[in-house]
Amino acid sequence: MMKTKLPPFVVSFENSEEFHHLKREIWGGHCYYSELESHQPYIIDVGAHIGLATLYFAKNYPTAQILSLEPNPLTFKILEENIWQNRLENRVEVRQVALSLQPGQQKFWHLATAKDWQLNAGLNEKTWKNTKLDQNTMVETVTLASLLTRKVDLLKLDIEGSEQAVLTQAAERLKLINHLLIEFHPTADQTLATILALLTKAGFAWSLWKNGQQIEQTQAKGLVLIQAKN
Repeated sequence: MMKTKLPPFVVSFENSEEFHHLKREIWGGHCYYSELESHQPYIIDVGAHIGLATLYFAKNYPTAQILSLEPNPLTFKILEENIWQNRLENRVEVRQVALSLQPGQQKFWHLATAKDWQLNAGLNEKTWKNTKLDQNTMVETVTLASLLTRKVDLLKLDIEGSEQAVLTQAAERLKLINHLLIEFHPTADQTLATILALLTKAGFAWSLWKNGQQIEQTQAKGLVLIQAKN
């Protein structure tokens, strides 16, 4: 396993290309930055991967309590390592679970090793880009609604094409979220327009971003970041 400094933290990783992709997007482009009102914010990072977003939140919101969820057994081990070696256990809770429509267990699809590109792993055998994943592991599943039992200052959601279903089921509790960051993946099972209508109905003001630039809905093609504030 490789290690590097990402001040003030040390970060472990297996796939260098994937690490630098995430570093540019999250730490360089600040795609997940939000102005939070609370002095002691509660943040949920869903789809935490190896923890670069979790560490970004820990740095930028030093009094935050963070719940970090990652179902992939390969990246979860690295996530745990990155929390442990930076002594963040008192601020960050990590759980190896996936968001789904019901609690229980479900197959989680991924590639063979942590050295493979794992960013597109998910609950479907094919990625949102329609490429096939060749390994699966049974993982625990929970609902988004079950996590929304208190005020959430920031929720980041990166679940590889299940966004619409998960948000729809938790619609009545979305009002508990102040800031919402959603990685929208275009698939046959969901549309950007449906998700935006759901957010509008829940009282959110939203904007769309791609490659660090704000875009209009008519310009939204492919992977899009939705930033929403309630």
